[in-house]
Amino acid sequence: MGKARPHAHGWLAGLLLLLLAACSDGYPTDDQAPLSPFDMSPTERVGALNALGASAHPDTHWRYGLDGGCLLRVARRGDWWRWQESVHDLRGAAVQLQIGSDAADRRRYDVVIRPAGSAEGSVMLSSRREFEALQARQLARLLARDCTQSAP
Repeated sequence: MGKARPHAHGWLAGLLLLLLAACSDGYPTDDQAPLSPFDMSPTERVGALNALGASAHPDTHWRYGLDGGCLLRVARRGDWWRWQESVHDLRGAAVQLQIGSDAADRRRYDVVIRPAGSAEGSVMLSSRREFEALQARQLARLLARDCTQSAP
């Protein structure tokens, strides 16, 4: 019986080494930290807006594109087949969050773009979740900032 114990300890030590080697840093190698909106390119920001627009509201879908670096295309689909598209010049535009309620009296968060020098704005995203609306607002503000910084 005395010989079985040292052999068992060696087997357990070997198993422990295998487990530790499989997880060398303690983190899976395929996990990556999410990219900060401040570190994204304009194309990546528009992609992030499209991801938000696809899931932000159960009844409405949003799509985005960027033309010439400063024109944000916003397409909204509330019906199955019909898209309504608008184009917004981001040079000097203000992007704000408005809180309201929908027809069923549920809280709604609207991200609104107001062109430079205008009191009127257009909704570019509507969500029932504040976090999504705040993300969209930040992405749009960064697009507007970069457009303003690159203007001659």
